[in-house]
Amino acid sequence: MNKHIKSYLKEFITMDKPQYAVMLKGDWGSGKTHFIKNFIENDKNNKYVYVSLFGLKSTEAIDEAIFDELHPVLSSAPVKVLNTVFKSALKLGLKVDVDSENTKLNSVNANINLDGVLDYFSKKNSKKNIIFVFDDLERTLLDYTEVLGYINSMVETSGLTVIIIANEDKITDSVFSDFKEKTINKTYKLVANNNEVFSEIVNRYSILNNHVEGIRNIFDKSGNNNFRVLTQVIDNYKYFVKYIPPRFKKIQFLWRI
Repeated sequence: MNKHIKSYLKEFITMDKPQYAVMLKGDWGSGKTHFIKNFIENDKNNKYVYVSLFGLKSTEAIDEAIFDELHPVLSSAPVKVLNTVFKSALKLGLKVDVDSENTKLNSVNANINLDGVLDYFSKKNSKKNIIFVFDDLERTLLDYTEVLGYINSMVETSGLTVIIIANEDKITDSVFSDFKEKTINKTYKLVANNNEVFSEIVNRYSILNNHVEGIRNIFDKSGNNNFRVLTQVIDNYKYFVKYIPPRFKKIQFLWRI
């Protein structure tokens, strides 16, 4: 299932300046994020920058999210106060060694580079093929003209490789349809592999080992088909069980599903 999408993505990420982005769409909770993160995890030859657009209100916020993703050390609590300094330095002409195991900032010149961070990541400047993944497009607080313009600049001007994840059915703004064609060349709809995603979620919790069949039965009958909701319910169950007094845990219940 979705093998044709994996096959195309493997081809897409090897293209030299494709000049367009690819979008993977699907319903909320259908496993889109699970799919792309699994794809990323299995690709050891390239570097991925994964950014959720959820709630982001400006292109500067996208820049910061990219920086934080690339430099978790600089974004950690002990040096959080220095983030503004480092981010400004990056935009003012400091080169970042993203291929090193250790985060390094190397001065390349003293001239102000108004092109910002994106030009650095062009393939001519990077030792690795860097792929940008933008998730939750439908949940951004940016105008779609602005966010699509930002991404179009990445793919068309800087020659970067971009994959977009979205529930396109929730994007009702007509502006998106008008501007999508210029930025997004191909769109694939993910078909949820229910068995695979369900098993991966439930198998994370040893406490559920003896109840997998019953949980699956309830999940299927609910008709919800949202794996994010399933994860939240299981997490709530773990929290609830943790605080049940021991005397009640000894009581045997008969479940009929």
